[in-house]
Amino acid sequence: MDAAAAFNPLAAARRFREVGFDEAQAEAIASEMREAVMEGVATREDIAGLKTDVSGLKTEIAGLDARVEAATADISALKADVAELKADSAELKADVATLKADVATLKADVAELKADNAEIKMEIAGFKGEMAQLEARVEARIERAVNRLMLAIFGATTVIVAVVELL
Repeated sequence: MDAAAAFNPLAAARRFREVGFDEAQAEAIASEMREAVMEGVATREDIAGLKTDVSGLKTEIAGLDARVEAATADISALKADVAELKADSAELKADVATLKADVATLKADVAELKADNAEIKMEIAGFKGEMAQLEARVEARIERAVNRLMLAIFGATTVIVAVVELL
């Protein structure tokens, strides 16, 4: 039984008169009480509207549940992607560290080659100097040998001329 049907304003007015209120006071209080009770009472239309609203809300909740499930699946996929990216990042960091070590080794090798190249250039310059000295000594020896040979030829020619004149 609903509150509006349970409240009887005539019975309330009679009870108020029994406890000492006059007719007008008892009816006024009973009338106000009925209005107060009626304000809080839902009608069949109100209940039907609420049922419709609840049904709509249930549909929305089901849609939201589906979206939450889809978002959860997306989040799981993103977490897997992030984990894969972290693994790739760690691998790349290791590769970069290896490359840095290789570059440092190559720099050391290049520096060593430059030092070797400078040393070789110095040795070649030294060899060129020695070759120039050797060339100058050889040329001086050849010139002395040529001069002795010329003297010997001149002396032999003089002897041959003297022998030929004697004959």
